[in-house]
Amino acid sequence: MSNQQIKEKIISLNNYLKHLNHLYYDLDAPEVDDKTYDSLYSELLELEAKYPSLVLEDSVTKIIGAFVNNKFKKTKHNKEMLSLDKAYKKSEIFSFYENFTQYKNLENFGFSLEPKIDGLSISIHYDNGKFIKAITRGDGTTGEDVSENVFQIRDVPKQISYLKPLEVRGEIYMKKSTW
Repeated sequence: MSNQQIKEKIISLNNYLKHLNHLYYDLDAPEVDDKTYDSLYSELLELEAKYPSLVLEDSVTKIIGAFVNNKFKKTKHNKEMLSLDKAYKKSEIFSFYENFTQYKNLENFGFSLEPKIDGLSISIHYDNGKFIKAITRGDGTTGEDVSENVFQIRDVPKQISYLKPLEVRGEIYMKKSTW
């Protein structure tokens, strides 16, 4: 492929992924399944890695999380709430391990692997053992205060024994069988 063809492919993928993001995040009407989306996203990432000079300013790969909705109060995170890369192959897991050990200069540590669960990325705050607030990831810097909604979830503790300020990050999801 010529540079022009590669550039056109990158633009096309980026525009299509933006369209899919709009359907998924803004309209709650996904057009493709997660696996298809992830495959297209990975293809764009690979092209951008191979041709860094062709990376678009507005590339969807630069977006962390979703845009903040105006239905909820906007709240800044104390520390950025970033996203993790997905891994589909053993080689990607080993690459993560190598990069992490070099970055942290560690020789012996452990970690666990868990299946990917698609849900709502959330930051739950406790102080003096009490549930204080819950914020979505949003764009990574600013999220939505969904405290009232999260407070209604039976499995989210309203009181904990740890009394110092604590932030718990994870995914909130609902099984299809519950839905």
